[in-house]
Amino acid sequence: MTHVGSSQTPLHSVRNRLTWAQEQLITIAAEMEWFLRDKPYRVRCKLECNGAEYACYLTQHTPVPSRVSLMVGDCIHNLRSVLDNLIWTLTECNGNAAPKTIPPFGDPWRTIAFPLRSKPFPKTDFQTGAHERLWGIAPGAKDLVEWLQPYKRSDETLAAALAYLEEFANMSKHRFLPLALGEPFLLAKSLRDFPPATNRFNPGPLGDGAEIARMAFATPQREVKVDFEFVFAVLFDEPTPVRGEVTSILSGMAKAVDTVVSWFEPLV
Repeated sequence: MTHVGSSQTPLHSVRNRLTWAQEQLITIAAEMEWFLRDKPYRVRCKLECNGAEYACYLTQHTPVPSRVSLMVGDCIHNLRSVLDNLIWTLTECNGNAAPKTIPPFGDPWRTIAFPLRSKPFPKTDFQTGAHERLWGIAPGAKDLVEWLQPYKRSDETLAAALAYLEEFANMSKHRFLPLALGEPFLLAKSLRDFPPATNRFNPGPLGDGAEIARMAFATPQREVKVDFEFVFAVLFDEPTPVRGEVTSILSGMAKAVDTVVSWFEPLV
C-alpha cells in the first residue's frame, strides 16, 4: 500500500487520499469485528404453529456504536473527495494556475467537482450541464467524465457503486448513517437430531423482536433438540440508498473510485 507523500506523479495527492480511505476501510472492518466478537445480541427460539414451525427471534441487542457510523461517513467522504481532487488536478494539468489563497465566492475554482449523475441533465446535454464543474479540464478528459457517468455505464457494478457513492456522500453530510445487525448465519454445533425442515432467513436489518429465521417441518414436532447459534454482520439500515453489509459496499465503492482514477492516469 502506498504511504502518504511517497509518490510524486501528477496524481500523487489523489492517490494518497484514496490510500487513506482504503486504510480507513481496514480500520472499520477491524472495529466491526471487535464489536461482533462479544456477540452483542440475544436470540430466542421456540416451536410455533402447533409444532409445525421453529422460529428464532432477536430479543435483545446492543446498537452498533455511533463511532462506527462516524468512521464510515469519514471513509465515504474521502472516497467522494478523491474524485473532486481528481478534477482539480486535471484542471491544473491543463495549464490553469490554481489560486494560492482560498478562492472567493463566484470564482470558478470553487465550483470544480467530479459530477456523478444517475440521470441525464433534464434540459441540456452533459457537457453543457457539467461545464461549471469541468470548465478547466481538457476535452478528452471531459469526454471520459461523461463516459463514466452512472446513467451511461453498461457495467452495472461500476455504475451502481458510483451512484451509491454519490448518494451516501450526500446523506452522510447531513446525518448519521444508520447501521444495524443483519444477514444472520447459522453456525451448527450439532443438528443430528434436528428434523428435516425448509428454512427461511430474514436478511435484515434487524431490530429487537425481529424474526431471524423460521424452519417449517414436514411433520409437527413436540420438541426440538438442537445446538446452534447465529452470527451476524453489520448492515446499512434504512433510509440509506442501499441496504447491505457495510464493508462489502464500501469495498465496492473504493474499487470503483480506484478504477476511475486509473482511467485518467494516462491523461496527465
